[in-house]
Formats: sequence, C-alpha cells, structure tokens
Amino acid sequence: MNIFLRGIPQVGKSTIINKILEACNIIPSGFRTLSGQRQADGFSHVYLHFANNPSSVESTANRVGTRMGKGNCKSYPAVFEGLGIEILSKVGPPLILMDEIGFMENDALNYQNRILEILAGDIPVLGVIKAKETSFLSKISNHPKSVIFDVDIENREAVYQQVLLLRREQAINT
Repeated sequence: MNIFLRGIPQVGKSTIINKILEACNIIPSGFRTLSGQRQADGFSHVYLHFANNPSSVESTANRVGTRMGKGNCKSYPAVFEGLGIEILSKVGPPLILMDEIGFMENDALNYQNRILEILAGDIPVLGVIKAKETSFLSKISNHPKSVIFDVDIENREAVYQQVLLLRREQAINT
C-alpha cells in the first residue's frame, strides 16, 4: 500500500510524515523537495534532495523549480529526468519517501513513469501530493495501490494517527 497526504500548503503534511518516520524509527529512501530562501527579487527555488540527506547542497544541479510569484512557476524537467531518476534508481526497503509530487514534474515523463513503476511494486511509499489537478497526479490518486488522505487543520492529528496505525500494520505484515 502507498499512502499519500494531500492538502493546502503549510497545513502540516510533511510534519505528519516526519512524525511517522520518527515514531517508526525509519530512515527512508526516496526524495524530498524543499523550498530555498526567498530571494531579493521575490523568487524562491525548489530543490530535490535524497530523502536521507535533505541538507545537501542547493544548486542548479538539484533545482527543480523556481516560484516567481503567486501561481507563477518555472520547472526544470531535466533535473527530474537526471537527478530524479538517479534518486529513484536507489530506492529500497523499508519505505520509499516521495515528499512531494506536484505539477513541476509535468514535462518529466521518464520520472513520472518511474514513480508509477515504484507505486506498482512491493515496497511501501509514503508521500505528499499537491492538491492540484494534473493527469499525473490523477494517476497517483487513482492508482490501485494508493490511499489518499486529505489533510486540513481540523483533521491533521487524526490523519497522523490513522497513517501511523496503517504504517505499523504494514511493518508487521512485511
């Protein structure tokens, strides 16, 4: 089973994931996408990191996007197709982290296909998907092995408890 959290920005999706990883004492494989500091021009960059080394260097080599104001974003598909594929080629048990998947991957078809292959596999995935409508995000949401939890301020503690219970059941059954 693959578990994905979905919700508005800053509602606590990644916090839930971090609490689950800590509670279950898991060091995952996979990736994290993290926002860099806002620049003087108002832009902020988004970087792709190995899940087990999220404090790695932020450079053009792992920059997957640039936020240029409200709703305006530039993506760098070549980074997904290069570094992203490299990260996904090194995934393994006990858990694959995919924090977060969104619309910046829209033109990175090999990366998308690799994610879908992983979702069809036997290693559980814990991740975050953007609350947006894209063909790729729909494929993840509708995947037969995916369970989606919509997170909001009122239910985030309950979602944490539900996902923690599911994750512990997964660990027992594998």
